Amino acid sequence: MAKRLNTLIVLSGSLPPELNSCTELLGDLVGYAKRHGVQVAYCGLRRGGRFRFFFEEPDPFESRYGIEYRASQNVVIRLVQELLLPYVLVIYLKLCKVRIAGELILSYSPPVTLTPLSQYFWRCSNYSASRLLVLRDDFPLWAKDVGVVKGVVTYWLLDRLSAMSRRASDAVGCQSILNTEKAKNKDPNMAEKYFFLQNWRTPTIEGGRTNNWIAPTSFMRRQYRIVYAGTIGESQGTDFFNWIRQEPLSEFFFEFHFIGNVSKAIRSSIEDLVKLNRIYLHRKVNQGDLITFIESCDAGLLLLDSRHTTNNIPGKYLLYLDCKIPIVGMLNPNNELKREIEHAGIGFCLDSDTKPVVLRNWLEDYFSSDCGTKKSHFNELLQKKYHTKIAVDKVIEKSSLEKLS
Repeated sequence: MAKRLNTLIVLSGSLPPELNSCTELLGDLVGYAKRHGVQVAYCGLRRGGRFRFFFEEPDPFESRYGIEYRASQNVVIRLVQELLLPYVLVIYLKLCKVRIAGELILSYSPPVTLTPLSQYFWRCSNYSASRLLVLRDDFPLWAKDVGVVKGVVTYWLLDRLSAMSRRASDAVGCQSILNTEKAKNKDPNMAEKYFFLQNWRTPTIEGGRTNNWIAPTSFMRRQYRIVYAGTIGESQGTDFFNWIRQEPLSEFFFEFHFIGNVSKAIRSSIEDLVKLNRIYLHRKVNQGDLITFIESCDAGLLLLDSRHTTNNIPGKYLLYLDCKIPIVGMLNPNNELKREIEHAGIGFCLDSDTKPVVLRNWLEDYFSSDCGTKKSHFNELLQKKYHTKIAVDKVIEKSSLEKLS
């Protein structure tokens, strides 16, 4: 007989209240579990100020254990931090005699560094808990594609750590169909472990919107306002910004708003665009204000560097579906999202390295047509394919637990 899920242990390198797509996605899943009477224990790392251990209980159904630290901007140093700190946290938990037993241990972002914590809580659960690994993307391959990870030795080490985390799991959910098939072909001996676990989001209810933030904008609003909500880093590349740089200002009818963290490398390459008010960079805002602003925009932007050879389904894609705004995608070749967006009639996609004149013509043709006639498709996609309940049911099924009621 299947066991009931009473305690869920969530491991992550980004713990609340840190604001990013990882914590928002986990918060969505954790919120669903708590509404069904499940106790949740978060454990992991949180980027913030000075180094410290923390224990928090935001409500009776949730507890958080972890290390807060100042993440280095240097990729190598940050990697060392993320590799060593989970071992430090395990030692701390042992000294404090923190022993939490659960029926399910879920590791999420970046799972490659979380194996020590997963093993510790598995032992605390008398080796009976199901261990599920969620892979947002194919790491470290995507990082190698865009030049974040350099050197054969570094890539080999990360690939070995990634393989170790997969072997230490009972099931591995890949958030892309193509990545799932690629993983099965790469590890034929563990093919039965891999399954497609789509990204997830719970549709926003009316009370979830707030209006406490007004985005700084141009004095004369341009014809079309396009928003990008999420981290802007090496994974997005600079192809799109190069197009904006080449457009004559007198013929520039688009107002681009980027809301989220920007990596140092990308920020330095687009400072001239910010000064010319060709793009607007905004700090990360709370989810309610973000949704209100996105709904006021004409389209949502997806960006992925053309050098990517892997797939992922960005959380911002589901956010745009929730807000029911058309989607403009500049994606890597053969990305599976292209077919979905165009088949559903909710936007258009081009390759990231498309020539500027082609992109401009596509944008003008799309916005001059009646692009708002299929808004029911946004809700249909979110409800039938990406709803949090569907993802949770898959996780429960793969963990051989009793379905939540």
